[in-house]
Amino acid sequence: MENLDTLQQDLVYLLRGAGVAHPEIWINQAAALIDKKEAVEIRHELNLRRQSLRERMDYNREVVAGNAKAEIEDLARTYPQYAEEILDAVGRYQELLSN
Repeated sequence: MENLDTLQQDLVYLLRGAGVAHPEIWINQAAALIDKKEAVEIRHELNLRRQSLRERMDYNREVVAGNAKAEIEDLARTYPQYAEEILDAVGRYQELLSN
């Protein structure tokens, strides 16, 4: 175990020296460093994870934002005396998001 720890530290040191971002990740995926098939498999897994994240972001953008809009509209109806302030705050928030 001690030898394994030393070798893993050496691998991280070499990868860091080579400019690899997050070299610690490669300890559990060292086979991909020398085996193209393994590298392709890891790339495929990463692409699937990225697609899943995009889908969740799209869902959040559509559903969560839609629910927030409905709640804001409800607030404006419930407190019409503050409707202008509420809409101004929403407008400022949307400007921040678009920048």
